[in-house]
Amino acid sequence: TYLGNTSQAWNDKPKARSLALEYYKAGADVIYAAAGGSNLGVFDATEEVSKFAIGVSNQNWVKSGRILTSMRKRVDIAVYITCQDVFM
Repeated sequence: TYLGNTSQAWNDKPKARSLALEYYKAGADVIYAAAGGSNLGVFDATEEVSKFAIGVSNQNWVKSGRILTSMRKRVDIAVYITCQDVFM
């Protein structure tokens, strides 16, 4: 579910929390959150219902025991491959 298509979506902690609680109550055990500061709302929800989340860019520390892992972006590799494709 998308929180929106404006910059506000990246910082809407209450909306992210509300949506996460809906998913957890519907049976989800883990939510992958990739929404900037809004992730904190998802992480808050993990504590409320004793469930789990996956963060981005090493957010494992945010809610100890609730964040299973974090996705690594590896932008450096994406830029390198793009440069190879364009210039070689």
